[in-house]
Amino acid sequence: MLIYVMLKHPGNLTKKVKEFPFELDTHPTTLRELIEASVHSCIAAYRARGMEGSSPHPLSDQELVAMSELGKFAFGMQYGTTEIDEKKAV
Repeated sequence: MLIYVMLKHPGNLTKKVKEFPFELDTHPTTLRELIEASVHSCIAAYRARGMEGSSPHPLSDQELVAMSELGKFAFGMQYGTTEIDEKKAV
């Protein structure tokens, strides 16, 4: 299931709100299920980034523009190696 999350960077002076797609594995029917599905999705994405984060790729022009709008540049490196407890996170 694809939902869109509206995000705003707290330090953004232009006060722009950006829409970002967010992929869920299930179709939640309650708020609790939505929160649980989003936490599981974020943890899976975090673990996937950890697998591929050892060799960063060059940023494309589109990625540079998107990151400049957010006010933060990241190169895909994941420095923390902390294992996540999914039950505790939910």
